[in-house]
Amino acid sequence: LGMSLFGGSSMERLSADDTDYIPYFRAGAYVRILVPNDAQLQTARVLSVNLSSPEPYELEHWMSREIEHVAVAEDRNPSEFEEIAGALNQTMIVGLAPRVGFDSFFFACLTVFQLLTASDIGDVMYPAMRGSGTLSGAYFVGLIVIGNFMLFNLFVAIIITGFSETKAAILKEERENQAMIEQDKLRKAQSIARGASLRNKSIDRKSSIASSTVEAAKGFFGRVRARLFSSNKVTPDDITKAASAGEDAKTDVDEENWHDLPWMRKSVENRYFTGFIICVIVISCVSLILQRPSMPKMEADLLAQVTVAVNFIFLTECFWKIFTYGWWKYIKSRWNQLDFFLVVTSLIDMAVEWAAPSGSDAEWIRFFRTFRIFRALRPLRVISRAKGLKIVLGTVTRAIVPVMNTVAIALAVFFVFGIMAVQLLGGRTSYCTDIHVFYKEECVGVDPHTGTTRLWRARQLTYGWIGNAMLSMFVLASQDNWEIAMYAGVDATGKDTGPYANNNPVLALYFIAFMIIGSFFVIQLFVGVFIDTFQTVTSEVKALSRQSSIRSEQSSGSEMGMQEPLNKLRLYVFDVVDKKQFDLIIAAFIITNVFTMSCESYKSSAGQANFLTTVDYIFNFVFGSEVVFKLWALYPKQYFSSRWNKFDFVVVMVSFLGIAIDNVGADLALNPTILRVLRIVRIFRILRAFRIFKAAQGLQNLVRTLLRSLNAVGNLAALLLLLFFVVGVLTVELYGNLCTDDFEPYLPDGRMNRCSLLQDEDLLDYHASFKDLGMALLTLFRISTSDNWSEIMDACTLEPDGRPSGGDAIEKVKELIEQYRATGKMQYLSQARIELPVCQTAGELSALEDFVSCEYPDLQSGTCPTTCGNNLVSSTLFSFFLCASSFILLNLVMAVLMQELQNAIAVSSKSKSSLSVLMSVSAATNKWLKMADSETVDSAVAPSEDSAEPGLPAKEATADGDGDKDAKKEAKKAEPKAASSPIKLQPGSGSPVKIGSPLNGARGANSPR
Repeated sequence: LGMSLFGGSSMERLSADDTDYIPYFRAGAYVRILVPNDAQLQTARVLSVNLSSPEPYELEHWMSREIEHVAVAEDRNPSEFEEIAGALNQTMIVGLAPRVGFDSFFFACLTVFQLLTASDIGDVMYPAMRGSGTLSGAYFVGLIVIGNFMLFNLFVAIIITGFSETKAAILKEERENQAMIEQDKLRKAQSIARGASLRNKSIDRKSSIASSTVEAAKGFFGRVRARLFSSNKVTPDDITKAASAGEDAKTDVDEENWHDLPWMRKSVENRYFTGFIICVIVISCVSLILQRPSMPKMEADLLAQVTVAVNFIFLTECFWKIFTYGWWKYIKSRWNQLDFFLVVTSLIDMAVEWAAPSGSDAEWIRFFRTFRIFRALRPLRVISRAKGLKIVLGTVTRAIVPVMNTVAIALAVFFVFGIMAVQLLGGRTSYCTDIHVFYKEECVGVDPHTGTTRLWRARQLTYGWIGNAMLSMFVLASQDNWEIAMYAGVDATGKDTGPYANNNPVLALYFIAFMIIGSFFVIQLFVGVFIDTFQTVTSEVKALSRQSSIRSEQSSGSEMGMQEPLNKLRLYVFDVVDKKQFDLIIAAFIITNVFTMSCESYKSSAGQANFLTTVDYIFNFVFGSEVVFKLWALYPKQYFSSRWNKFDFVVVMVSFLGIAIDNVGADLALNPTILRVLRIVRIFRILRAFRIFKAAQGLQNLVRTLLRSLNAVGNLAALLLLLFFVVGVLTVELYGNLCTDDFEPYLPDGRMNRCSLLQDEDLLDYHASFKDLGMALLTLFRISTSDNWSEIMDACTLEPDGRPSGGDAIEKVKELIEQYRATGKMQYLSQARIELPVCQTAGELSALEDFVSCEYPDLQSGTCPTTCGNNLVSSTLFSFFLCASSFILLNLVMAVLMQELQNAIAVSSKSKSSLSVLMSVSAATNKWLKMADSETVDSAVAPSEDSAEPGLPAKEATADGDGDKDAKKEAKKAEPKAASSPIKLQPGSGSPVKIGSPLNGARGANSPR
């Protein structure tokens, strides 16, 4: 379908990047061309590019295989093809065939597979829409919804279900095997006991006389010894002490400390003391929030004093608890171990700050200053004082241990595919910065088109050794731009040659196989196993959540019962607003209002604005009338007892307030700034769309599920936020000084910025940096969504490479910087970057302080911080954070929400099924009783053929039917009694008779039944 819709028509601009910011318009790429006098778009492949030639592009036509040299390559829109084709006298390149397209069945399958992973959808959709029109976007929307949202998640559900069934079968088999083993042991024990009893029967007879004599002697001497040597008696206190010796965790040391230092013990366990420590932890967290490289000197000094005070309080708490509980009892707790570790590292950090001379940057000082990163762990002390967080963390920790088998499987898969990647792609994915240079030995000198020095660089994901290969496999498994790595492998040629587009398309099957096994299966299996284990550990909590769901369902159902008013007019209005048709009419108004609000646009015309204003007044009148009618029919107390009615009232009042602000503000000539602030109220009109939930029971169930799951999700969300905060503080401390791509080349003092010595590809995006905690949290949130997180990690793993000039590198860099500042030619700066490749250490920047500076020097040493990161630390930190945040905690939140929704659906279906059975039984019973009553009335009012029944008034026997009416009235009065009395059939007839009443014949033939 994609080939028939977009084959040969989708088109990308010539300046489009391929992978790792490498231009795709190079040798091997496919391009769109126009030939003279033919407006039909055609496709050709670029065989070679020689920019020094007058016809630099050598093309091979897709269909005819004709080779042609082309001189003109310009981006053109499809609307210009008719005009251009008529004026052409030679072939012209008008655009690129997208790398991910539908020109052949093989590449169409690759493109569809990429769309199923929801990776870089825009790179496929927008070129197709450019060539085929905007409506072609419906193809991609349908493919994503059906393929990714439905089939892919169904695949994941099947994996999790299969694991659960296999786990249950294994557990059942283990229980059966254990039962068989126990039975075998029991049979062996019984047989051994029978044999021993037969052998010992004769021996027991012989020794019974001797043993009785010995026991009697022991008893006699024991009583004599007790009378002579025992002076103390066993008291009830001794029994109490013996019983409570191992009763709880309170040991003898606890009892001794409690008696020796009772006021210290009481003060430590006092809730006010705990609250004070929590306040100090909060102050410490605030100081960590304010920590950043760009701090002013005064703020840094103030935060240093706060840090000293906080460390002193934590040290006092630590010693207080040690004196209270004793060292071994104190250090036995894991939370106390964390507290003690943080206190010790804080003391080391303070000692280094006080002992180190001002401006010193010795190696041992830099080593001990690394202890300050442990300050980021201070917020973890809140967990030990928050019961909910403590329970959730303990549950997650217990769930991690059983998942280790799945982790071993994942590592094995990464290892196997990593070895294959080293064999297939090791050292073959490098390229020259001048993309038209193919051989490594030619990648020297200056690029004549850009003026920069040519460099032979490696790609973002490398496969040089098994460690890098396994890390690349993990990045691919997280589905982070995996297609970029795939096409980089497809283009790979050799270790000393650059990429050639579409050189080996079959290699794409290797990456597809890994995505199916490593990402779709292994990663989802890890997530599924962790969720299943977590739910197993928290089975009791889930049982409580089911009870709360049932109670909340009952309470929500009780809100729907409204009492009818006594006033006739109110009752009439109540009957109107309580009908389902009324709700459907209001729902239609709500949907129409949503569509009209979507018609608003920036700088709309006067007619459009007047129309929308008039329609808005109409809808406000309708919704306001609904509120007034319901308030009058239900009375305010009963109206506001429903949460939905409260929501309706707030939305309507906000709408009226917005109208009042628009009209009164213009008349009173308010300040435009104040008027713009007040008009923010109009934004809340969009809340009208949520009123549709009232008319849809399924949406109401979703809302109730969200509200019920807030308690369960709250602790998980708090743990997730704590993880973000701790890692955010840690990344600000580690990577806050890394360079971003928005740096100023020169500083106010005239010196060059240290970031100018880095290649553009090694700079952090200024939208994804760690310069302060706010930006760090946003960057971490991006990482948790697996959105290009490997690029961020790659910028933080820079380590200095070998210096070509050795010890003379600094002097050469100084000369090159002087020449660059004098001439402004980029080739001198590029050569300086080659002398200090990848990144620069703090010592090198200190040696270049006369030429290079930074915006925010280190406050302790006064020197510029390094532009390097740490490969091992960065890879470990970001991989751990992605697993903990995206694969575990976020999926646990989704699992809790899904479990709550299943509980709500189960409760709803159970109540509906029982209600339907009850209603069917009630309907059948009412029908039966009506038939019985009709027979009773007919026999009671019908006179005999001979004469009227004696004893009845003459009015009942009249021929005008009045007697029938009176009899029916009497029957209706007696109907509740008949319905409440037990009924059974009379033998021999179908007439019901009250239990305990005489049969028909006992009262005469003509007596009423």
